[in-house]
Amino acid sequence: MSRPVRILSLSREDGETIPDNIARYTARLARHRGFRPDLILFPEGATAAGSREPVKELAEAEDGPSMTFYRSVAKEFRAWVVGCHYREGGPEAGRRGAAFNAASLIDRDGKCIGTYRKTYPTGSEYTGGVIPGPKDQAVFPTEFGLVGIAICFDIGFPGIWESYGRQGARIVVWPSAYPGGAVLNGYAVLHGYYVITSTQDPGMRVIDPLGRDISTASYREKALEATLELDEAYVHMDYANLVVGEIRRKYGRMLTVEAHDAIGWYRFVRTGDGPALAEIMKEFSLEPCRDYYARARAAIDRHRETGEGPHWDRAW
Repeated sequence: MSRPVRILSLSREDGETIPDNIARYTARLARHRGFRPDLILFPEGATAAGSREPVKELAEAEDGPSMTFYRSVAKEFRAWVVGCHYREGGPEAGRRGAAFNAASLIDRDGKCIGTYRKTYPTGSEYTGGVIPGPKDQAVFPTEFGLVGIAICFDIGFPGIWESYGRQGARIVVWPSAYPGGAVLNGYAVLHGYYVITSTQDPGMRVIDPLGRDISTASYREKALEATLELDEAYVHMDYANLVVGEIRRKYGRMLTVEAHDAIGWYRFVRTGDGPALAEIMKEFSLEPCRDYYARARAAIDRHRETGEGPHWDRAW
């Protein structure tokens, strides 16, 4: 990225109907117009929160009021939007009146790029008419990298989060009913991506790939404004320590190098003019931690299967 990415994450409104919640969100969004967000996040079931209607009555089509609202927000703010709603199940639902607990990613022009359907509804959701989405759902392309989505109870199923790491996610968005705690920090550092939450309770967070809460909403606030610098890379010290001195000497004015000894990683952040960070990484044969671990796993697993030793052109 050539510039920071501004995140606006919203908590639950207190309406009782979809139109009421939409009106309340519209009023709240007006307060953040000056922030000029690049990505706006709504919590799980945002537009349906507070309603006592059964799921079959809340389920909407692609052109329903919730998606119409989210598209209008994207176009008005010229921002990407992750908007939550109940989506009609259609023929794949298998149960009459059943629906998906869904979150759609919408681009700056109001186009829906894709919809994630909650992989693991809770028991009460399932008996109430929410059906599970498919396993192994894809990440979505954006101008600031690949984005994955998981919803609330999906936190308890590590395979979802590992899959997003394998697919190269830069950010995983987690709309939820509750804050989630340290489990999310573990996923961020294990799989090398940012986790950004949008929760019904106002405790939204941004967690970086080092597992740190770098921004947290106050419980007095119903919104979190945060800015991410994504022109960065996380590299394992195992071999980067052989060249980090030379990198500092050559690019010291345009590149910040942070040493995080406890985890054994360097964080490289491009802060000035000069070559793109990807070019610097290539020049010094550096690879992101996620790729390094994948390469090590493949080599060792190959040894277990064939007896062939790993061929390393760099130290571990």
